[in-house]
Amino acid sequence: MPPRVSIETVSSPTLIHVADPMCSWCYAFGPELEHVVEETRLPVRLVMGGLYTGDRTKPLDDSLRTYLRETWRRVCDISQQPVAFGLTDWPEWTYDTEPACRAVIAVRRLAPTHALAFYERLQHAFYAENLDLTQPAVLGNLATDLDIDRDDFLTLLTDSDAALADFREARALGANGFPLLVLDTGSEQIPVSVGFNRAEGILRTIRVLL
Repeated sequence: MPPRVSIETVSSPTLIHVADPMCSWCYAFGPELEHVVEETRLPVRLVMGGLYTGDRTKPLDDSLRTYLRETWRRVCDISQQPVAFGLTDWPEWTYDTEPACRAVIAVRRLAPTHALAFYERLQHAFYAENLDLTQPAVLGNLATDLDIDRDDFLTLLTDSDAALADFREARALGANGFPLLVLDTGSEQIPVSVGFNRAEGILRTIRVLL
C-alpha cells in the first residue's frame, strides 16, 4: 500500500474523509475505508467534523450510557472492530470530541503523511483501550508514539481556530453526520459514501466517476 499522504502533497483526484475520531460509526467504517484506499490508491485528506463539541458536548449520564452500549454493540457486530465497554462505567465524564479533532489537525499540520495513521490510532485508543481522549496528556503520549515532537504538538492542540475551520468545511461538504466520504476530482466534490457503507458499493461508485 502506498504512503498515505495529504492533499497538500498530491494531485487530484483525492478522497476527502469527513469524520471524528470518537464517532463510533467512523470507527466501524475504518476497515471499509482501508479497503477503498487499497483498491483505488487514492490519497486521503482528513477533515474533522466535530461530533460533540461546544454546546453539543454530552455528560455521561444514564441515558448516554445506554445509548453508547447499544450503539457500540452494533458497531462491534457489523464491523468486527474491537470495542471495550469500560468507559461506559466511568462515574463522571463528558463526551467532548474537540480535543481529539484538534489532535488530528495538529498531526496533519506537523506530519501530514502520519495523519491517517494517527486518526486510526486515536480510534483504537478510545474504543478498544478506553483511553480518555479529552485529556491533552493522553493525546500527547499517542502523538509521541509516532515520533511527533510533543511540545510542538501540544502547542497546536490549543488552536481552536484550526478546529473551527475544519468543522465549517465539514458542513460545507454536506456532512450532517459522520462518516462522509467525498471524491474530489479536481473539478467537483462528489459524495461517494454517506454514513456507514461497505467498500464494494463505494468502489463501484468511484469507478463510474473516474
